[in-house]
Amino acid sequence: MSLAVFVAVAEQDVEQRLVSAFTRPGSRLVVERRCVDVPDLLGAAAGRAAAAVLVSVSLRGLDRHSVARLHGAGLVVVGVAAGDDADVSDVGFDAVIDPATNVDLLAATVERLVLDRRSGRPVRDQPAPAALPCDVGSTPSYPLTPATTGGRVVAVWGPAGSPGRTVVVTSLAAEIVLAGASVLVIDADVYAASVAQSLGILDEIPGVAAACRLANAGELDLARLAGVARSVGLRGHARTAPLRVLTGLPRADRWPELRPSSISTVLALARGLADVTLVDCSACLEEDEDVSYDVPVPRRNGATLTVLRDADEVLVVGRADPVGITRLVRGLDELGRHRSTADVRIVLNRSRKSAFAGDPIREAGAVLSRFAGRSSIVHLPEDASAVDGAIARGGFVADVAAGSPFRLAVQGLAAVLLGRPAVAGRRLLGHRAAGRRSSR
Repeated sequence: MSLAVFVAVAEQDVEQRLVSAFTRPGSRLVVERRCVDVPDLLGAAAGRAAAAVLVSVSLRGLDRHSVARLHGAGLVVVGVAAGDDADVSDVGFDAVIDPATNVDLLAATVERLVLDRRSGRPVRDQPAPAALPCDVGSTPSYPLTPATTGGRVVAVWGPAGSPGRTVVVTSLAAEIVLAGASVLVIDADVYAASVAQSLGILDEIPGVAAACRLANAGELDLARLAGVARSVGLRGHARTAPLRVLTGLPRADRWPELRPSSISTVLALARGLADVTLVDCSACLEEDEDVSYDVPVPRRNGATLTVLRDADEVLVVGRADPVGITRLVRGLDELGRHRSTADVRIVLNRSRKSAFAGDPIREAGAVLSRFAGRSSIVHLPEDASAVDGAIARGGFVADVAAGSPFRLAVQGLAAVLLGRPAVAGRRLLGHRAAGRRSSR
């Protein structure tokens, strides 16, 4: 079986050696095209005329975004590390080989990678910054070894209409660290990032953009991720688990800096930095680029869709009033087109009696049960003075109103996310339990 490959190797002598080896009789690899740079390579990949690409790890302009585009075209991407390229920046290669490897073994490696991709088996689970050179006559290393991480990623999303996603994120982060688990908060809202403002953080360099820039260059690791994140403390609490924040974009027009491939890398490394990563997402899930263009273009909502796809769980925050619940029902339907809603938890924020003619918990639960098929809902009672006081002081509700009903309900939600029993008396209410309570 012959496999067509593209070759884009910066070192002329290495390229000539590979091409000569592939064109000899009996070779299983056939050079379909020799590309001179990254734009040439991406243009060739758009034609889907090959199964794999051998690309120099030092090729100018090669980054995680371009490798992701090659993967999107169905190509296996194999890095060629020659000469002084032993220290390879990981930009998403499926494997890295030494051009001195026996050509038959090299072909076997590429063939196996291609077959894995075509069969749907994962070629590699996640990035691991390491070069894997192969000596002549040795068995090629395959594939890059993924890092082992254990943290959970929780996306906090909600429909348009200011349902209070950021307040839920910051309040939940505080309660999780007070419970003894470390937290990383990522503000990935590409329309109206506000975590830094809510916590009184003055940060000229947005942390999430810096992390994505390092990830795109293949230079992001745990130490650098921790370095671009801001450490935040809780007032009045001397000892807590670490709480770090990747601040968001200061201007909405900088959204192209949050590329989906880079966001995915940041989330993968975040699992090794914190027990729980909370990601504040944008509301919009549209993919209108597919309608407007017939070539790959930057996707403004790509960061949000990537977070929702990669997250272990999604908290969907809705406003507890008739308008907010209507938007929530429609938002859940839209969310279901992008990921399974089996691991989605609904949070109704600002729950209050004045918004409904009858009991708010019972009525909101009945509407969501009938139109969205959801029977378990978390209600966060409205406590404007506590929330406003926290934002005015650039802190957390736990800092300014320890006994707030809102804070107690968030404590219960944090316990559930951590797999711990909710403390008795705290208002973590699902409408089923609330119904039994109100009927007594």
